[in-house]
Amino acid sequence: MGSRKATSVLSPLLFLALTFYAESTDPTPGPSSNSTIACNAKERAALLRFKDGLIDPSGWLSSWRGPTCCHWTGVTCDEPSGHVTAIELTSPEFCTDYTFGGDSSESYTPRCLSGELSKALLDMEHLQYLDLSNNNFQGIAVPEFIGSMKSLRRLNLSYASFGGFIPASLGKLSSLRYLDLTVDPYSIRGLWVSDLHWLSGLSSLNSLRLVGVNLSRASDHWFDEVAQLSSLVELSLFGCELSKFPNHSQPLNFTSLTSVDFSSNNFHSSIPKWVFEIGSLVELQIMDANLVGDLPAIQEASLCNLRKLRLAFNNLTGNIQGIVTGLSGCRNSSSALEVLDLTVNKFSGALPDPLGFLRYLRVLQLSENTFSGPIPSSLVSLSRLEVLDLSFNEMNGTTPNGIGRLSELTTLNLFSNSWEGNVSEDHFHNLTKLTGISLSSAKLGLLAFRVSRNWMPVFDLESIRFSNCIMGPRFPEWLKHQKNLSTIVLSRTEISGRIPNWLWIISPQIEQLDLSGNRIAGNLPPRLSFGYFSRVNLASNRLEGPFPLWSGVNELSFRNNLLSGEFPAVAHLHLPELKYLDVANNSLTGKLPSSISKLKSLAYLDMSQNSLSGKVFSNWTEMPNLKILDLSRNNLSGSIPGKMCSLFPSLEWLKLSMNGISGRLSSATLRCPRLSTLDLGENRLHGPIPKWTLPNLDAISELILRANNFTGGFPEELCHSKNLHVLDLSDNHLSGSIPGCVADMVGMKSYGHYYQLPLEFAPFTREV
Repeated sequence: MGSRKATSVLSPLLFLALTFYAESTDPTPGPSSNSTIACNAKERAALLRFKDGLIDPSGWLSSWRGPTCCHWTGVTCDEPSGHVTAIELTSPEFCTDYTFGGDSSESYTPRCLSGELSKALLDMEHLQYLDLSNNNFQGIAVPEFIGSMKSLRRLNLSYASFGGFIPASLGKLSSLRYLDLTVDPYSIRGLWVSDLHWLSGLSSLNSLRLVGVNLSRASDHWFDEVAQLSSLVELSLFGCELSKFPNHSQPLNFTSLTSVDFSSNNFHSSIPKWVFEIGSLVELQIMDANLVGDLPAIQEASLCNLRKLRLAFNNLTGNIQGIVTGLSGCRNSSSALEVLDLTVNKFSGALPDPLGFLRYLRVLQLSENTFSGPIPSSLVSLSRLEVLDLSFNEMNGTTPNGIGRLSELTTLNLFSNSWEGNVSEDHFHNLTKLTGISLSSAKLGLLAFRVSRNWMPVFDLESIRFSNCIMGPRFPEWLKHQKNLSTIVLSRTEISGRIPNWLWIISPQIEQLDLSGNRIAGNLPPRLSFGYFSRVNLASNRLEGPFPLWSGVNELSFRNNLLSGEFPAVAHLHLPELKYLDVANNSLTGKLPSSISKLKSLAYLDMSQNSLSGKVFSNWTEMPNLKILDLSRNNLSGSIPGKMCSLFPSLEWLKLSMNGISGRLSSATLRCPRLSTLDLGENRLHGPIPKWTLPNLDAISELILRANNFTGGFPEELCHSKNLHVLDLSDNHLSGSIPGCVADMVGMKSYGHYYQLPLEFAPFTREV
């Protein structure tokens, strides 16, 4: 299975997406202001007092002067009365708390308002639209007096970094049609409510957006309050820390509700039946909300307005026969589902044939479930389908040739299933819009991709991902005609021979290259430029020659190859952004240069199973981000410096076994605060095993010091470790008795029989 999103923390990217959606549904005040409209003197004075309360470092409101206030920035007036009807000061910038904390010496100042909201707004009695979104009011409270602005029809304070409790006085705005209090995910303070009783006063409300507002105190009765808003068209309670998803047996009065988003909450319940009884729904999103259980039955043709259904990232179970049957009853052009997203759940069973009746489906995303069986033949009838994602399931059978009739298809993802048989040119003959294809089977030998050597595809791919699929022995010639490739994954595809030159020529546009697990041979180009932050995996092949210097690479693996020579001392000059490096099991020789520590972005470094020499960590400088370090099975010597934890402050996993490291083990070596795995086995370390201290003692989970020359007794403080579940001190010169507390070690007990290893402490004598 692929990685599962398991957190309800609000995603900034989702917030940005919601912003664009809000702009598309937000009512506007009409035509822009006209400079010939006379300005009401009282309201002009009120505008200036309002401006005085704002902090405007960029001079955004510099036009707010002179007598004609109706053509000031963001101000709209009624014609011919001259009354101010709208103040729209939504910032076009990215105004977060971090923006305000930036370097004041920078020449550019973003258009971001802060300060306070003046009661002068009350003097504009005809004000219908107030929009201060995308600013940064640095956690100040939403003013109580806004509830007295009786003419307001639209109030947008989204992404403006207001904080504290939302005043119940907003419930007095009986003319309000649009309310958006979306919280900036980067804000220092959030917004809260003590209850939602005040919503009952908003009888005209069409759109309610409380994205990111903490509604936990209102979680028991939130639905009762929302259900009174019979005029609602849009309801978004994304990321509101709701924990109750109540059942409701009475008929609902949501006859106008078209868009609902309850995503990123923590309901831990099934979907109530009433959700699927709102016949006016066009969009329904309940993603990442800890939903469980089976889907409720849907009466056939009851949701004929529904265009988008997204229930991804939950724990929903059962089959989808009922929901598909209910939705497939809508077959006319004005009532058919376009998007069905059930990604990352626990749905099972075969895909139902009625999927093929969803004639207007454009996006079908069913990845990361446990669906089984073949692809139903009815799917090839979905002529409007643009995205088909069945990846990471337990499906099997052959791929139907009819997929080639899906002429609108742009993305075909069948990765990580148990497909079998041949995939040929016939599967793609009409897919002219295809930009991404992913295909793999459970094991090599079941699935093959067979096309003629001179095949010229009708599509132009950006991404190809094939794994456990026979494509070799030749490197696919047809790929060189795909001019926009940025992702090439051909792992375990039985390709042999050399990598063709055309692939190296397009390296600047490549973001991911994975040719691992093949029989590719030959030398690598010494210098290349890849796309920034690219990932390159050429592991488990037969590649030879020196280690290449490829700029732009973020992750690089040559594991299990035949690279030779010294590791280049200038690698840091060519790979400054490298975070992941794996050259394990090659034939690298010579001294391990201290300059490798100049790769400051490295988080993972595995150079095990080579013939590297030199003193371990000699002249190394701090590597602040390194978490995983494996230098085992080399010819390293010298002693482990006491300052090791200062060199690697983020270290979590260290393996230096099977080298020639000698000397005493300093207690300072054991003070890495995050170190959970330490393997120094099969070296020449001597002296007593140093004492462990908290909190380092609680961090360690695996400690392997076997086959050294340690002397002295068993370090009893290890008995107090809460997480230690692998302990190997065998083949040393320890003496004395094994303390009885070993039998009470919490970590060993919690892992049951899985980690019960034989205790080898000879010549220890066991306490009785």
